[in-house]
Amino acid sequence: MRTFRKGVRVVAAAVVAVLFLTVPAMGSASGVITTTADEYNPAATNTYIGWSVWTGKHAIVYAKQFGNAKFRVNPSGTDAYVGSIDGTTLIYQQYVPSQGSSDVYSYDLSTKIRTKVAKPVSTRGWEYDPTGSGDWVMYARYYRNADRKLFLYNTTTPELRQVASTSGRGSIARFVGSGW
Repeated sequence: MRTFRKGVRVVAAAVVAVLFLTVPAMGSASGVITTTADEYNPAATNTYIGWSVWTGKHAIVYAKQFGNAKFRVNPSGTDAYVGSIDGTTLIYQQYVPSQGSSDVYSYDLSTKIRTKVAKPVSTRGWEYDPTGSGDWVMYARYYRNADRKLFLYNTTTPELRQVASTSGRGSIARFVGSGW
């Protein structure tokens, strides 16, 4: 037991020494994305990062492969919010501000091909807060009567499951979404 404890202390001391020698002092680290813009809602893998930017008039989604330049995901004239990244697939919400609906899109970060996730996911309703993993997309829908429902959709089978719901106007407690 003594040998084990001594071994643990030696390993712990080595880890502390490596961290002390290789990690810069607090406040001197450089950010992954550093601009003066209002940037929020990031999603990342070990290869890509996507994030939302509020310009004061529009919400834009940008993405980049680490070490490369950023590129815009949603087309001009639309607003968008990042959902998630799985592999090279970015799932996000996109809408035209003057219209009363939004849709869920997937974007292949390597080929830069945008695809609308079709019905029953994207409808005339307000779909929001999407996230994806493999063949599954989770998203929420807001209804005009203030009801909200959370769905899980399999893009291969096409199985649709209602996961949660809430109804009525009022507090944030009546909000449902994949990230809440």
